[in-house]
Amino acid sequence: MEQHCLISCNSAKYSFIDKFTFSSTENAIEYYSKLICGGKFEGLIFDENLMMGLVEENGRALEHACRKLKNNFEIVKTAVSKNGDALKYAS
Repeated sequence: MEQHCLISCNSAKYSFIDKFTFSSTENAIEYYSKLICGGKFEGLIFDENLMMGLVEENGRALEHACRKLKNNFEIVKTAVSKNGDALKYAS
């Protein structure tokens, strides 16, 4: 099943809002997890399923959630359970 991800990036180098398509949620999680862990992602993620998968792997991924997802109890709880420092990114 295809996974569509809405991503926003507003940094010194890039500014865009785009919708990306991956062959599966797992592929999307793997792709963005590598970018986030490598410090190469400066955008915001609006997709709830993608963000949940990312914080399940790395709680600090919450830093890249849109405001609505930073206020989502389940996502924040999962992020903090993986990394207590993630709480500073919650709304």
